[in-house]
Amino acid sequence: MIIKKKIKKKISVYPRIIFGFLSGLISAPMGITGAMMNVPILRYFGYPINLAIGSSAAIGFVIALFGSIGFFYIRHDVECRYTS
Repeated sequence: MIIKKKIKKKISVYPRIIFGFLSGLISAPMGITGAMMNVPILRYFGYPINLAIGSSAAIGFVIALFGSIGFFYIRHDVECRYTS
């Protein structure tokens, strides 16, 4: 059973982009996958708590994926320079 709840706050796209960018920028180097930051941000935008937690998990996966790719690339580059 799917329950749809309407989001009450009308916030423009620009604050969402800024909060999303800052969340990813801070979360990726710290390795916290964004959940600690995204749930309060989504609650601020008016999302229900269960939707905020589920969305945060999906966002965390994307942040972790790109962070892992970045760290793999940096580590791989360091190994190649020092082993040749």
